[in-house]
Amino acid sequence: MSNAITTTASGMLTLIHNGGLSIPKPFSKPILLLWVPVMGLQFVNGITQLLNPLDKGNKLTLVREPENRYDKFAILVKDADGQKIGYVPRRNNLVLARLMDAGKALYATVHDKSEAHAYPELSIDVYMED
Repeated sequence: MSNAITTTASGMLTLIHNGGLSIPKPFSKPILLLWVPVMGLQFVNGITQLLNPLDKGNKLTLVREPENRYDKFAILVKDADGQKIGYVPRRNNLVLARLMDAGKALYATVHDKSEAHAYPELSIDVYMED
């Protein structure tokens, strides 16, 4: 290998390691994975009061519940205060649960909410940060 190439490569590594070169990380922006309705709202005591302060875009927490007796891929949806809101639908949670189990950071934001039916409805956008 030529000395010029070695010197250039060494200089580039030094520049990168010293923070002198800004290289954007791939997928450094949140990735929208899907939009889903939140299930089980009718089983949460005080759900109307929990949903009242939520606006479109508010961030929600997703928590894996692998020990859930009804669904081993269950993903709980919580508000900013850690209060249970409901669950990601079973039909949509398999891949999301596997991503979370592999250490990927997933979260949700409020997509829409409605009180036009017998009980409130909430839909969320699920994102992954990598």
